[in-house]
Amino acid sequence: MGSAPDWHALVRYARMAYSTAKIEAPGVQVASPSFLAHHPEQLAAYLQAGGGAWCDAINVHSYGMDLARAIAVIDTFKRVMRDSATLPPGMPLVLTECGQQPVTGRPSCS
Repeated sequence: MGSAPDWHALVRYARMAYSTAKIEAPGVQVASPSFLAHHPEQLAAYLQAGGGAWCDAINVHSYGMDLARAIAVIDTFKRVMRDSATLPPGMPLVLTECGQQPVTGRPSCS
């Protein structure tokens, strides 16, 4: 198992990307780095390190989940966002990857 993520380093990279994007295209919306749905604690750590200042939306991926589970994940991430003192109220949460389950072919967020 590897070492714990350096959230402050990730925030520094996000600040550089956000600042550059806003200089080049002031109206562009910048999403946070992607967080896996199974790890809402990673979003909490990122926000605690100051990451919420350098995005216009929070980005989450929900691999291998059916729709009901994806909705539960969204609720969990929204709770983490509400509990953060560093995010402005109403910041959007974006689920950026959905597809189909390869075995069944049924639609899902994965």
